[in-house]
Amino acid sequence: MTNGIDQTIERVEDLYRAVTGREPPPQAGSGGDVAAEVSLRMGLLGLWPTWTPAVCVAGGQSEVVVRADLPGVDRQDVSAQVHGDLLVLSGERRVRPPESAAPVLREVPTGPFLRTVRLPDGARSAAVTARLSDGVLEVRVPVEPITASSIDVA
Repeated sequence: MTNGIDQTIERVEDLYRAVTGREPPPQAGSGGDVAAEVSLRMGLLGLWPTWTPAVCVAGGQSEVVVRADLPGVDRQDVSAQVHGDLLVLSGERRVRPPESAAPVLREVPTGPFLRTVRLPDGARSAAVTARLSDGVLEVRVPVEPITASSIDVA
């Protein structure tokens, strides 16, 4: 999987060079969150905005619950997918002009968003559920306990 991500980062860097005629900015991290690195570089190119929904991740022995603040985002504009050990939340908050007057100040980010959360070992991706209610997306990921087994060494 790392090879594919490395190739994606290289393609984004090549696109940055082609568009700007400059070298891309230095990497934001030192090999930490690769998905965040790709998102950051895509944001620098204008391919993805740099706004990211706030999340709260809580984990127990039987499940992980991820809550993302998405006020003003419609259900049909949200996607939750599992790719390997990553939960990928994406979608778009659309501009809604007031009906009676032109906006004077707008501090709510709009446009596409992307947020990734690394899932623990034992996550059962086939049983993930998601629900959007009152501007909060709640994703529940069941987790099977990891059991250790002893191995006889001959």
